[in-house]
Amino acid sequence: MLLGSNTRRTTPYLPTRITACAIIFCALHLTLTYAHASDSTSKDFAFEQWSSPLPSLQEIAPPLNKLALLGKNKIVVVHGNSSPYRENQSDKLLYSLPDEDIRLTYAFTVINASEKRVRNVLMDFDQYQRTMPHITKSKLLAQQDNHWLGEYRLIFQMPMLTFEPDVKIQHTLLSNGDLIERRIAGDIDYSTARWQVISLSATRSLLVQTSWADIGSVSWLMRLVFSAQPDLHRLSPLTAAALTIQSIKERVENKPFSYRHTVALSDTLSSARLPYLPTMSSQQQEVLSSLTHIGSVNIISPVRWFTQNRKTFSLQPILSAATIPQEFSTLKSKATNIRQYPERMDVISDITEVVDDTQQHQSQWELGFDFSVFRFAIDFGISGEWKNNQNSLTFISTSGDFDPLLGQIQWQPSPNGTLTTINLAHNIKDDTGFILRSIKNIPYSQLFAGLYVGTMLIEGQQQLTH
Repeated sequence: MLLGSNTRRTTPYLPTRITACAIIFCALHLTLTYAHASDSTSKDFAFEQWSSPLPSLQEIAPPLNKLALLGKNKIVVVHGNSSPYRENQSDKLLYSLPDEDIRLTYAFTVINASEKRVRNVLMDFDQYQRTMPHITKSKLLAQQDNHWLGEYRLIFQMPMLTFEPDVKIQHTLLSNGDLIERRIAGDIDYSTARWQVISLSATRSLLVQTSWADIGSVSWLMRLVFSAQPDLHRLSPLTAAALTIQSIKERVENKPFSYRHTVALSDTLSSARLPYLPTMSSQQQEVLSSLTHIGSVNIISPVRWFTQNRKTFSLQPILSAATIPQEFSTLKSKATNIRQYPERMDVISDITEVVDDTQQHQSQWELGFDFSVFRFAIDFGISGEWKNNQNSLTFISTSGDFDPLLGQIQWQPSPNGTLTTINLAHNIKDDTGFILRSIKNIPYSQLFAGLYVGTMLIEGQQQLTH
């Protein structure tokens, strides 16, 4: 499998949903943080002091200096656990979250720059169109004391569909240095975010975003898509958060989130040797395990460029992780029985031609995607090796719509159950079907698809406990 220059994705089990979904994600979720309305009421707009309903990440996560271990040269996105966020009635908020079960999105990265430099870019509202590729127009409409009113136009592309929502956002700088945001008017009914910039040293900073938005309110077409694919509604915020964090990191550091050199893909690449999937230290694994207590975690690596058979393509590994609330040996007995995945996991249509023992694995996968206005399927075969007494499966694609697909699934005991990680990197073939080729040509599609697929597969592992 080979990947195009404008594409980024990752997954062996759910590529179908990942393609179309990823695109929608981008479109949908970017509205979350930076939306804006087209009504021209800025001159009469009265700024109000307000309190954000969103928590600071350090209130619920491991210490920030430990989070920096995961965010070094990576972008981390957490899909928060479902919780009813209901504020104390004695503490009336101007912009309360809806009274329903919602899942917040947390995203962070380490940026090689001073806190001042990062903050200057974050608060350069008038120039957001230079910073973020999903914003085509940005304008600072008004400022008063610690408040700013910005107007933004976004663009979201997917096969056969393009969305260009407008939104107005109030940005407010708090006394503790946090920047909070809320939707004032526009093509989305509710959007809010909290930004934190934490100094790690004179030349390193931790950038953190917490956000939530009602993406389904963008248009009737979005509601139609979400009604057909509710997972898109839940997961679209992840892609917006990831791209927003990446965009700020790239502008501050003045370089792309990718490795500088193109390397030749090894001719000896096999399921026994996958040097391009990132590994973690024991200290990083400990922080990761702690972070999964607030939701499923995705760790996005920089894009790496390859050449093979005179073609150039990219891979962007994404590691997805969750702590499954089931005892290790019990979950492992189910998780290693891959031929039963279609019966237990919603994301997998079929698995056939299974050849499996305690050392080797081969199988053919089929993933189906119903996108309301169109449907398509993804087929691929994998060959893998069980390692560490079947605590790990490392695999590579052998046929189908990817060239290559690299992956590794690991299970390990943790204090609250089983820590499961899925590490994937893939490239869509150039000669695959029309829809997949269209997806491949969409900017950042590998990033969006990888986040969607990784999260869905991790949730599929959780379904094994049912």
